[in-house]
Amino acid sequence: VVTASDCAAILGEDPRRGSLAVYASKVGEFEVEETLPMRRGRRLEATIAEEYQDQTGRPVASVPEYELLFHPDLEWLAATLDRKTLATEAEPDPFGRVDVGPNAVSRAPAPLQIKYALGTPSHWKDEPPLAYAVQVAIETACAGAEWGALCGMVDAGPLRVFDLPRNDAFFDAALPRLEEFHWRVRNRKPPEADGLHGTTEALKRLYSDEDGATIPLNEALDLVVAWEQAKARQKAANATADELENKLRARMGSASFGSLSDGSFLTLRLTKVRGYTKTVAPTSYRALRRYFPRIRNRMSPEERF
Repeated sequence: VVTASDCAAILGEDPRRGSLAVYASKVGEFEVEETLPMRRGRRLEATIAEEYQDQTGRPVASVPEYELLFHPDLEWLAATLDRKTLATEAEPDPFGRVDVGPNAVSRAPAPLQIKYALGTPSHWKDEPPLAYAVQVAIETACAGAEWGALCGMVDAGPLRVFDLPRNDAFFDAALPRLEEFHWRVRNRKPPEADGLHGTTEALKRLYSDEDGATIPLNEALDLVVAWEQAKARQKAANATADELENKLRARMGSASFGSLSDGSFLTLRLTKVRGYTKTVAPTSYRALRRYFPRIRNRMSPEERF
């Protein structure tokens, strides 16, 4: 079964994992490990849902945990909703597709996707992260709803809240790629790898041992050449970066801050690290960074720090 939470990765819109990592979890090679943010998000889900209800004025309904809501026309595509929410006369369907007046015959609930994403407010500033928008779009299609809701706890302020209309054009465009992925899972044909960290970890777990065999890789010669060229460019870029950093450090000397002509600053401050075992002694280092103050020419870095 392909679920809504898989679709962004399959479509190449998940910054953490790609289609190969999803494939490996589907064919049973390994189970997806629950990370600390995932565990915290699951524990805080009810609290965030209650906050969403208070903040928006919309009622929020619980759903059976881990219940698969299958697409009405596709037996292999499903969603596991976090909650459902309902438009009201005070807070109507933002897209005018559902009548919520006193004579309404149907007030279909919309899927509500809840995200715990502390420390990422910039990703939610004007629109939701694309991976989450994809998930809501698939959930909306599986639920047969006219719109979906997304909320994120990203900082100590109010929840970031978005209403997303049903998007049949997006679904129709995404469906061929989702169908291809489903075919690959059924026929054990893994998709091509990408450079995402999740893919790297999936490959390590898929092929953690060797069998001593030699296999032909005639079609991979171009990949090998491109890989060697990329490594050479990376080595040259690292050497250039090291040289430029050393030149900047030499100009900074023992100064903590250096002001640049565009209003930004270089910082070269001492960081102390405490030793935590008998064999790891305390240490210190100076990290070179560039700092862009929000209000230029109003506050020096000494005052800021």
